[in-house]
Amino acid sequence: MKEPKKGGTVQILRKLDQALHWLEGVISMLCFVAMALLVLFGVLSRFVLHIPMMWTEEASRYLMVTGAYIGISMAARERAHLGLTFVVDMFPAKIRSAVIILRELISITAYLLFTWFSTSFMLQVQSFQQKSAALRWPMWIMYVPLVVGFGLAAVQAMMLFYNDHFLGGTALESYDDELMAN
Repeated sequence: MKEPKKGGTVQILRKLDQALHWLEGVISMLCFVAMALLVLFGVLSRFVLHIPMMWTEEASRYLMVTGAYIGISMAARERAHLGLTFVVDMFPAKIRSAVIILRELISITAYLLFTWFSTSFMLQVQSFQQKSAALRWPMWIMYVPLVVGFGLAAVQAMMLFYNDHFLGGTALESYDDELMAN
């Protein structure tokens, strides 16, 4: 395939991809490192100092959930979600590309619906003014990672769809090579 032009839509797509890749990596890394440190601190405070810090357990749980929901977007970018390729492969070659497009549009729609429903749920929880047990944080904050994770996954899926079906699959593939080189 020919190399895409260095400008316009391809450049925007690559910059957005680069920014999302960096953001997702930083958020997930910070979440899992902080979670590990909090668990270690909680174990030490409970079994060495004999001072249980219940908030560490709750905070580490929320950090794990945040990292996992950011991982949804990361997996969408890497095409690591269930793709039902065995079903797609059963179709004749002439129909297969249409089935792939349908599958990708269903994925985008699902991510957008999950974003919508998680946003609605988060706002409903916010109206209850409930607080978390140990940290005493507003519970709606605990649902922000769902909205962000599904929203970023929708953006990633739309970028891949645009790249594959409007740019011939060249913009992000060549960018992957640049990522590996750095």
